[in-house]
Amino acid sequence: MAFLDLAGFSEHLPHRRQALYTYERGAAWPRFLRLLLRPIDETAAALDEARKRRGAMLPPAPRVPLVPVRWVQQAQLAHAALLDNASRSAILHPSPLVGWAADASAALVAAAVGEDKLGAVHLAKSLPAALTALLNCMRALEAYLAGGAATPLG
Repeated sequence: MAFLDLAGFSEHLPHRRQALYTYERGAAWPRFLRLLLRPIDETAAALDEARKRRGAMLPPAPRVPLVPVRWVQQAQLAHAALLDNASRSAILHPSPLVGWAADASAALVAAAVGEDKLGAVHLAKSLPAALTALLNCMRALEAYLAGGAATPLG
């Protein structure tokens, strides 16, 4: 719920944004930005890992006496599909959190242009960090859905 609250005040409450920018004279902003972008980065990494696992070759079907090889291969494919579905569910479950983090980071960095009197957001190179995190997550999601390889940005 903290990310939902953050997404709300990042767009609608300038006095809370100002307090965030000036907390510890701006020294807290880089740590806060890292925490804010963590769900986005973790989701991108999980998507990349799942795509790599999905692309791995299935081991050869074991020889089981009196069981046709075709049945064993079908069981292996069904097992792989079940694992892929479970992996997809586990990865995409926190997607609302990622959306709120993306909304909040975009709104806070954009509002800082006029509201950050100390320049903490600009000095921490927040815009490149936020854009890189968002684009890496989008790239990882597209590569996962397409099933192909993609190289990380940055």
